[in-house]
Amino acid sequence: MWQTPPVPIPYAATKVIKIRILCRIVKVLVNGSPVGFFGRSRGLRQGDPLSPLLFLLIIEVLSRILKKTKDSGLIWGFHVGPINSNGIRISHLLFTNDTILFCDASKEQLLSIRLALSCFQAFTNLNVHVGKSKVVPIGEVSNLHTLANILQCRVDSSPMKYLGMPFDTPSKIASIWTPILEMMEKKFSG
Repeated sequence: MWQTPPVPIPYAATKVIKIRILCRIVKVLVNGSPVGFFGRSRGLRQGDPLSPLLFLLIIEVLSRILKKTKDSGLIWGFHVGPINSNGIRISHLLFTNDTILFCDASKEQLLSIRLALSCFQAFTNLNVHVGKSKVVPIGEVSNLHTLANILQCRVDSSPMKYLGMPFDTPSKIASIWTPILEMMEKKFSG
């Protein structure tokens, strides 16, 4: 089993987080003055400004587990860079609440992903929603349903888009970049 190095968080910050999560009494301010108190259940309110920070801290745990899995050679990811170069291997992408994992179509790599996700669930007491998860093959995969059963998720087909970009199209084809460039132009033009 791996040990993920702790994320250094200042003591004062952990104290504030603990108080925000565990405090069950809330003051009500009317025109800047406390008027009364009311109780609430444990946890953060929806829209609490602390929620994004806590999400980032938790998702960092998942990212480190997946990176360690890749660095240990249990999953391969995909190579970025010139063909005969060292380049880099990408095993996962995380954006807000979307996670995409890359591996070869092998039973061993999918079992490693399942183990990594199980470790994440054990460390954080959070659940991975396999009902929202899917396996998407890139190219021909003969035992696709068997592999999907390892992760207990459904099978989807290509073409698949992630953040507006198709995954099964070579990135050198100019037409796939057109909608992304148009969207960026609209944002920058105001």
